[in-house]
Amino acid sequence: MAEVKKGDKAVKEKVLYYGPTIPGVAIENTMYSEMPHIDEALADCPQLRQLFIPESMMVKLYPMAEQSIFHRSGAPYAAYMAAMKYKESLKK
Repeated sequence: MAEVKKGDKAVKEKVLYYGPTIPGVAIENTMYSEMPHIDEALADCPQLRQLFIPESMMVKLYPMAEQSIFHRSGAPYAAYMAAMKYKESLKK
């Protein structure tokens, strides 16, 4: 689970991954009860972290992220494209 600050406490929360499916890393549009172990992938593509939305923010952020990707603009789109580039680099 992802840790989310609620006042003084860090609360563990499910996360939604909305990035592209990357074998061995994460699956597109999947809710994870624990943050996947993506430390190695984050070293090569730090933007991957931006593609996870805490469950409590999903209703607000997911539609905005999807619109960003659809319209090919904004930070979510840039993170998605960085993840696609990382995915392609794994095939080589």
